[in-house]
Amino acid sequence: MAIYHLSMQIVSRGKGQNAVAMAAYRSGEKLLDEDSGEVKNYQRLTPPEAFILAPKHAPIWAYDREQLWNEVERVEKRVDSQLAREMNIALPRELTNEEQRILVEEFVTDTFVSQGMIADVAIHRDDLNNPHFHVMLTMRDVSESGFGLKNRSWNPQFANRGKSHSFNGRGFVKDSDSLVDVRGQWAIYANRALGLAGHVATRIDHRSYSKQGLDLVPTKHIGSSDHLMEKKALEESSMSGEKYRPVTKYGRINAGIQKLNRKIAKEIQQGEATIISLEKKIEERKSNIRYQLERSGTWDQLNDVEKTSVVFIQKRMKTTNVDLGVAIECRSSVERWGKVLNKTEAELKQEISQLKSARELYKQYQAGEDTVDQLAKLGFTTGDFKEEFKQRAMAAKQGKEKIEKQKGYIQEGLEKTNIAIKMLEDMTLDEAKVIYSHDAHARLSDYKPLEVHLLVNEYRRTGVIVPVDQIESFLKDRTESEKASPVPVLEQYQKLLKDNRFLVNWIRKLNRHEQELASIKVSDPKEFARGMSEITKERGVIVERMKKLKTTLSVVEKAMIEEIRKQYPGETWADSIEPKTAHQLLTLNEQEGRVVSPQEILDRTSNDSSSKDSSYQPMTITSDVLVNELSQGIRTLMSDTRHGKSELDRAAEEQKRRSERRGKGYGRGR
Repeated sequence: MAIYHLSMQIVSRGKGQNAVAMAAYRSGEKLLDEDSGEVKNYQRLTPPEAFILAPKHAPIWAYDREQLWNEVERVEKRVDSQLAREMNIALPRELTNEEQRILVEEFVTDTFVSQGMIADVAIHRDDLNNPHFHVMLTMRDVSESGFGLKNRSWNPQFANRGKSHSFNGRGFVKDSDSLVDVRGQWAIYANRALGLAGHVATRIDHRSYSKQGLDLVPTKHIGSSDHLMEKKALEESSMSGEKYRPVTKYGRINAGIQKLNRKIAKEIQQGEATIISLEKKIEERKSNIRYQLERSGTWDQLNDVEKTSVVFIQKRMKTTNVDLGVAIECRSSVERWGKVLNKTEAELKQEISQLKSARELYKQYQAGEDTVDQLAKLGFTTGDFKEEFKQRAMAAKQGKEKIEKQKGYIQEGLEKTNIAIKMLEDMTLDEAKVIYSHDAHARLSDYKPLEVHLLVNEYRRTGVIVPVDQIESFLKDRTESEKASPVPVLEQYQKLLKDNRFLVNWIRKLNRHEQELASIKVSDPKEFARGMSEITKERGVIVERMKKLKTTLSVVEKAMIEEIRKQYPGETWADSIEPKTAHQLLTLNEQEGRVVSPQEILDRTSNDSSSKDSSYQPMTITSDVLVNELSQGIRTLMSDTRHGKSELDRAAEEQKRRSERRGKGYGRGR
């Protein structure tokens, strides 16, 4: 039976707490406290599953646990500074490890990260009967330049918003009615995850038993000393194989209460199972735009083109929940596809121009003129010119046909998304007029459709209506947040690879210079010593830059793999993907403007055309190169995943193959 537990505390320097130490303890990771110079190291027998989630506008170092919490400690100057919020939340035992992680990621991202907080998460499974996770949340706004001011607007999210409690916007509030919003939100997310996993009869509720209207009896609080005694007794009974029996007074009382509650809960669950199953189906249908339109009668009023447009967006964006924001993003993805195609078309035109020039040059060659070098620059040889020209001309013809076909798909996609956007703009305004009073309707017409969508979406997400006099500031905050977006992780990775090539070339240059100096070692020892001194200094600079580059590259590679996990939730192969393959896959998805399934990539490169799914969307010309490069990596990845191989296993196998080749004389001789 799933249990509900959610507790919260403020990490405060005034209580003698340290953010770096707390992060090290929860993550099981060795961290250096830069202020004290101490290494915080709390190893666990069962390593926690730890990861960091951050908003899009956060700097890349936010994903480095040591740097993150040292920066928090650095910016907080007061001796009693509040450093972070920390929550301890029980996970449903009924879920698998993967399902638990997906649940945690969705809850933390939607509830905290979407507000601008950085979340350091650690899932603990030391006790199989008590899986839970800790999340440490930052308290200041963050941008590329670092932490800014404390964000007081986050405080009400953690405090009760009811009439029984008043909040004046200062400090942090905690009383018996606190955490109502977050507690309720967790119950919603956990129950949804349980339902999706097939545990429809299992539910959790953040309310007290009396407020739930249940006849369950609350258990008694056990002190720390009694808790340790019960834990020891449980471990001893587990080792001896005997049945566990409580050894303390309150332990025995709670055992009796739990037995009674299990009996009551079983009767309740049996009665609720059918209701919950129906609720799940209703919720799934409510999130479907087609169902919403059918229910309101609007669907029947749409023509076939409008209906097809909605379905097109659902398929391209792989979601049933289509709103104005999703439709606009879909149009943007089609436009990006068009830009890539324009670039490809320009390259093809250049190729056709070169073919025409080559044909004329070859005619001149046949007439006796010396055009061999000019033909070579265009990639042709005089001996095999006709065959080379035939192959390239055929490829250009096929490329042109494919581009024309792609243009048709893009034009069709833009037409469909524009039709859907116009329809959804009207629907969004109508929905806003239902949310806001009649007096505000005239004001709503002053805003752009996407701005109205943001207001409606805020109400859907939080249940709070943005006051009319605060709409301007709300929209301004959202716009500034989007402008503060950092350089995408793919661009950062490309820049780091470029920096790495620069350093490698620098090392080669120094090696050449060192060889040149060797020739004057005897004839001019003074100049030799001066030159070697300069080389030593430069090598020192390179070593330092290499260290920083390696650290940053590791963080960016982790960020890419984390992005792969988000784009492919529940896929076991995503945990073993190599950075190079992750980079290629993310690049492909960005070019396509959608998430391309690995099976589609494999089918595209398969020789068996019958295996190709006709429902796949056509890929761009530029993407074909990536598809071919990706297919082998994905085949290896999926094969290794099926056989339980890790990256270390693959490296060991490769080393073994090299040794065998050397033993058979395949390697180069000395």
